[in-house]
Amino acid sequence: MLAPPGEGDTATCRAIGRSVFLVGNNPTATRIAVGRFCERSLGVFFAFPGPGGADWVMLNRVVSPADDVFRPAFAWREIGGLRNELSQEWAYSVGYGRAPTFSHGLYAAFGKKEFAEDPTLFASVNGVRQAPQGDGYDANPNLAHPRAPEMGARQARAWFHKQPDAFCVPLGVNDSLTFDDSVASEGWYRERPVRTDYVVRYLNEVAKSFWQPTGDLRGERHALGTLAYLQTLRAPTVKVDPAIFPWVCADRIGYADPSFAAQESANLKAWVQSGARRVGAYDYWYGVDYTSPRAHFAAQAASIRTAQAVGVKGWYAELAPLWGFDAPKAWLGAKLLERPDQDAEALLTRWFAAAYGPAAEPMRAAYRIVEAAWTRDAQVGGANQWIRHFREESSATVLSDDEVARISAYVAQAEVALAENAKLTFRLQNQRWRLQQFVDAWTLSVKFRRVYAARLASAQTSTHALSCLQRLIKAEADFQAHQQRFNIAWGAYSLPVHWLEFIPTDPRPEFCAAAFARPELRTDLTALTLTDQTGLSALNAFWLQHAEEAVVTSRPVTTEALFEAWQFRRANQQFSVVSAGTGLIQVTRDAGTLTRSQPIVEGCFVQLAVKLTGHAPTWDVRLTMTFKGSGKPLTRTVRCTPESGELILPAPKGATEVEFAIVFENGVTLMSVETAVLTPRR
Repeated sequence: MLAPPGEGDTATCRAIGRSVFLVGNNPTATRIAVGRFCERSLGVFFAFPGPGGADWVMLNRVVSPADDVFRPAFAWREIGGLRNELSQEWAYSVGYGRAPTFSHGLYAAFGKKEFAEDPTLFASVNGVRQAPQGDGYDANPNLAHPRAPEMGARQARAWFHKQPDAFCVPLGVNDSLTFDDSVASEGWYRERPVRTDYVVRYLNEVAKSFWQPTGDLRGERHALGTLAYLQTLRAPTVKVDPAIFPWVCADRIGYADPSFAAQESANLKAWVQSGARRVGAYDYWYGVDYTSPRAHFAAQAASIRTAQAVGVKGWYAELAPLWGFDAPKAWLGAKLLERPDQDAEALLTRWFAAAYGPAAEPMRAAYRIVEAAWTRDAQVGGANQWIRHFREESSATVLSDDEVARISAYVAQAEVALAENAKLTFRLQNQRWRLQQFVDAWTLSVKFRRVYAARLASAQTSTHALSCLQRLIKAEADFQAHQQRFNIAWGAYSLPVHWLEFIPTDPRPEFCAAAFARPELRTDLTALTLTDQTGLSALNAFWLQHAEEAVVTSRPVTTEALFEAWQFRRANQQFSVVSAGTGLIQVTRDAGTLTRSQPIVEGCFVQLAVKLTGHAPTWDVRLTMTFKGSGKPLTRTVRCTPESGELILPAPKGATEVEFAIVFENGVTLMSVETAVLTPRR
């Protein structure tokens, strides 16, 4: 028995006698068939990933299943950012598969070897050739070069030789807005210059050359994958070779705005009619990169139906889920990508009932408020919007205070509904487990709103500035503690939350400057900043500005000076230190700590700075200061960048000694280490 013919994923379920056969046209499709059998014949509803994510009732018997054929409307369907096995297995169970490899790829065809052979193959920007770094963020190469098509064809041949079963080779533009100086804009689309025809002409030349080892040069069974992305998003005016497989990138939550929906649907249709044999849609369903729940089911359904109606064959969405918020969005997407004609609201009714049981109605009401907020935001974004608020703290403002209060009320109702039944059945236990994910994520979202409000505070007086700083430190510390607990509790099911790492509005320097202007507040200011667990980087510049001359400063260390001044704490016996030349100390092969101590006087500033070589292990180097002599030791830590790190703090009242530490986990190469005790400005 064979799976139904077709591209992408197809599968079948056949009952023959007392046996059931589940067969897909590839291993992933067979895994999808298993999930469909569990849904259709065993009554399992895969609401969430994880052992508590499925809903079912015990069966007395299993009847022979009816024959089933899985041939989805979108041949390829995948959600990205699933960084654990539980999430990936859930995705297969509900009907997602694997999209072909089509993404950024010019950087691989035009690498360091090619640059050494002929730099003119690469972009000239302001007259300077852009040397490649070998990643997807390289400037886009000089695609008008006579030899450029052969670079792409060579990459395609090598790709298919190494992966003979691959459907697609990635030759998409790099994740860069930089093109060669000679590439003129073909106009503007979504407030960006257009370079689509330039790239398509190049890919057409690749398609005409010998790029496929088995001779499938018309792309009937293979394809040259590319991205309609940023400056290549607008549909081309030149005909596209059938072998080219473009994926059109858009944040389709914007379908909540009619002007965006009209523009996007017209552009998708133009791509489908461009000559390409296949066209895919690339979407952005991001979850964990936003501090508010991000879901708009109506826009999601409309975008999927529109894509299917104009002839799109594949769908890929970057999800990066926060499952407490994103499970219904991902589940609905899977079902609509299989059959876009289904009633989205009816599907959601099923999901909420299965996921939350007695709490289904208040939770659906909470999501309606979320949808209304994102409708408002999409209409502000208009026709040219692009992943608004992505990894920005401003995503906290999508919901109004009133909407937050109403959602909180519905969540409280949901908790009560699930707490009323004293008999804890396995279904009720799982429903509580699923709701708890939302509750914990929602608590985190509300706490981040308090952080954001504290960051936006405007200090009216020096005393008020000190109060604002205290409020900010308290809000961030409270959020940090809950974030850590959340990541520990749900790390096996969700991606970790790191919202404090989003680009912040950090008013610490302004708050500190206003408080420092009043001499009688300086002692309190020092004590307060030393309680700050998250804002040390922002405080460095402020304290350095208010310090005067260096009393003690070491010069860049030699091996001898390092051994004399610093102690080494070994993580294990593989720890070693070698000199790699004057002023360069290399600590290799495992974790360890370099420490040294020195006396200090009250009122001074203490500084520790290092310069690093920027090689890969340096990402986890941390600088630490521990103040002693005033009761319980006080320790503060800051993480280094790959190139350097600096920590400067005022000594707390009563401190008589400071211990400096350089902590690393994978070795470190130190170009210099400097310590200083700085006298404060009088």
